Amino acid sequence: MRKLFISLLFFSIVFSSAVVGQITEDTNFSIYYSSPRKYTIADIQVTGIRYLDKTVLVQLSGLSVGQVIEVPGEGITNAIKKLWEQGLFSDVKVTASKVDGNNIWLEIYLQERPRLSDVNFYGISKSEQDDITEKVLLLKGSQITDNQVNNAERTIKNIFLAKGFLNTEVNIVQRDDTTQNNSVILDIQVDKKEKVKVNDVTIHGNEAIKDKVLERSMKKTNARELKNFFRTKKFLEEEYQKDKINLVDKYNEKGYRDAMIVKDSLYQVEVGKKNKPRVNVELWVDEGDKYYFGDIKWVGNTVYPSEYLSSYLGIEGGDVFNQSILEKRLFDNDEGLNNLYLDKGYLFFDLQPIEVNVENDTINYEMRIREGQQATIDKVLISGNTKRIR
Repeated sequence: MRKLFISLLFFSIVFSSAVVGQITEDTNFSIYYSSPRKYTIADIQVTGIRYLDKTVLVQLSGLSVGQVIEVPGEGITNAIKKLWEQGLFSDVKVTASKVDGNNIWLEIYLQERPRLSDVNFYGISKSEQDDITEKVLLLKGSQITDNQVNNAERTIKNIFLAKGFLNTEVNIVQRDDTTQNNSVILDIQVDKKEKVKVNDVTIHGNEAIKDKVLERSMKKTNARELKNFFRTKKFLEEEYQKDKINLVDKYNEKGYRDAMIVKDSLYQVEVGKKNKPRVNVELWVDEGDKYYFGDIKWVGNTVYPSEYLSSYLGIEGGDVFNQSILEKRLFDNDEGLNNLYLDKGYLFFDLQPIEVNVENDTINYEMRIREGQQATIDKVLISGNTKRIR
């Protein structure tokens, strides 16, 4: 039988999900959409590709030799959809190279997306290019997809955002490489703009702690004041996140252990005659209640009496609650209570401070101690000494 060509289901390259079906032939054999017919797939060939595995591509299509499909029908429609979803091709077609009775021979034509031959950077330094190359991973010889280009643009902006360039513009242009078939060159133009400094910091909802105290706790995100004009801080996202933690820590130091930032907002403004870009920071806090230390009981201690441990700890009932001070006085390498035991050879000493209950604004603790056995020196071995000292 002379060759029958069936052009089935073209997908729009502009990411439309619409499917167009068209069937042509050069024999008297006809296929009509109004009366589909079932065929058994006798063979499947993949053409048009250079790098990808043909067997894997057939598996991805969902078609297989021996499968019964309707032509026209959903079997081939779904096969083309699945291949398009891989994001690897700029053209997908399924044709019938032969029809014999109820058997059909299919050919899957795939046009691979172009591969990257080179990348050029404009507007940035060599060290900045190296930083981008390390994080973006645009590998020469790899296929270029729209998702890769979008991710590259987003990643480059984030790299400069972390350095204080909030308004960075990135333009990535693909152009054909005339020296290589089906290859493209990426030209990446980066305009960092100016670094953006902090103009003002506004805190809402604080009553227990003054604005100035909270602003000073934010060591890298400072308001722009006349007296500090030449020390205006650049806005850095990473430092800003740390400063929000510092602000909450300041509340914790004052006994407000439930304090939190419930909302924050950043917006840009233009300042001065030259309309310099600046960023305003607004924070909304929920202070919560102020807490105090209550009773502190010791459990499991035999080496030192409870009164001595309480005296060494230096925290009494009624003191303002401060979690960081408690942990420092218990576990600090130089001054912590744990050194009392370690210095006596109790190397397996363990202490767990447990909140046993909270009564109104008072937190009661139970210090649970496991002293373990006291370690002693068994032997002292010296190796490497070859000279005799008289």
